[in-house]
Order: sequence, then structure tokens, then C-alpha cells
Amino acid sequence: MVGLDILSRIVTAAVLAVLPAAHVLAATFDQEQLHAATAIEAAMALAEPAAVAATQGSGDSRLADEERIFGIVVGTEPRAYSLSDLSRAGGHVDDVVDGGVVTIDAGRDAVPVVTRNGARIEGGQLESWATWSAQHRDTSVWRPSAEPGLPATRPVTDVRIEETRSYATAISCALSQSLVASNGPASQGLFVITGSLTNTAAAAIHHVLLRFELVDELGRIVYREDGYNRAAESMAAPGDDLAGDVEPLAPGAHDSFRMILVSAELPRFETARVQVAAVY
Repeated sequence: MVGLDILSRIVTAAVLAVLPAAHVLAATFDQEQLHAATAIEAAMALAEPAAVAATQGSGDSRLADEERIFGIVVGTEPRAYSLSDLSRAGGHVDDVVDGGVVTIDAGRDAVPVVTRNGARIEGGQLESWATWSAQHRDTSVWRPSAEPGLPATRPVTDVRIEETRSYATAISCALSQSLVASNGPASQGLFVITGSLTNTAAAAIHHVLLRFELVDELGRIVYREDGYNRAAESMAAPGDDLAGDVEPLAPGAHDSFRMILVSAELPRFETARVQVAAVY
């Protein structure tokens, strides 16, 4: 994961140099493509935290194929937890899945225990990431945040999505050339999701967890990824110098959000949408 995180930062800086300031990159490439990054490594210091996208041709690159994960389907949403990330989090995680708070406890049994409102949720699986992501193409991935102890006690209605825009752009970079060559001209460039939100509550908000979803022509979610509001993007970088450098959102205040994905790494989809997953 270290190599992928570094590469996300390199690519972020490169694309931010040519995209409007309201956009951020969420793109990763496999380890072999890391060697193509030398021309823009100097831009790493300017990079911002980034999420990662799915790879259509060789599997899902958000985690290494051999990474051991715990997977669970809550309601209609599959969610994956890297066992190494769970271990670093102390084996206990409070998360938001399918619109509700769930607790993952990996400390008592061989298979982690999942509960919601005190009731156990069955069906969790220990798998390799390659197996789980092949079975659940629309899975989301839990990521440790810069401030993991904060509870999601605020209702999602405290934040209103004002607008969402999405578009494809021909802007690309040298790092994606191998993907472009293998997927054809239609897959070139980047797919951008951006928009704005408002704190509608009477109290300040620390940060907003957003869920970006791609939906196919039948209305099925084919891809999910988590992100943060613009002022809290450092939440995605635990252990980084920028971690925790969050500007709370005052009552009535507005903020933007942004996500950029490499088109060649995405499954087929019809539309994009953004939902408020949790408010902290």
C-alpha cells in the first residue's frame, strides 16, 4: 500500500497542475507503473491525499490481489476491511455502511464480528482481495482515517448536497499510457466528479464522509469509493504531516468536494452520484 499511496500523490500533483483548483485526483496505478513516475516525482511535495480507483482489466487495484481482507455485505452494500488495517486500528472499528453505524470487532474470533445496534450481522468472509473484489465489483473499502476516534453521531441530514457535476476529460498523464493503450481511445483521460455541500445544522461540523457511486444503465451500483469534503481531505492521510489539518465547517457554511478517477480503470457505468455517508 505504501507504493500506491505515494503514486497517488505524484499523480495528484501532476494533474492539479493542469486542472482547475476545484478538482482533486483519485487515481492509482500498479507497482510496475510506479517506475514511469520519475518525471514528475518533484511534484510530490504539492500532492494531496487521494482515494483510489478500480482496475477493470487486471482486477481491482485499491488493494494488492493477495491482501487478506474481511468482507461483509450489510443491507445492499458490500464492504471490505484489510486485515492489516484492522490490526493497526486495534481490531475494533466503528464504521458507516448502508446508511447505518456498524461495529467491526476482530479481537474475539478468527472471523471478525459485525454488529449493528447490538445485533450480530452474519455472512462475513475472510478472503483475498482478488477473490472478494471479483465477487463484489461494487464493493467499497474501509480506510483508516487521520482521527479514527471521532464518532459519527451527527445525522446525515446535517449536510445537504447542493449540486453534483461529472464529466470526462481528455487530460491524462504519462502514467496512464499503458492503460490507455490496452483499453482503447474511449477509455482515455479522466472522469471527474465534483460539487458543493452546505452545513445545514446549528453547530459546526468537523468533517463529512462522502460516498461516490457509479451506476449502470439498470440502476445498479457498479463502483463505490469514499472521500471527504474539501476542507477535510487530510483525513484520508493517517500518519501524514497533513493528517488532522482539518478546517471545521461552520453552521450555514459551504464547501466543495472533488474526486477524479482514471477512466481506463473504471467499470462500465451510466451516471455518477454522491451521497453523505456520515457526518462528524
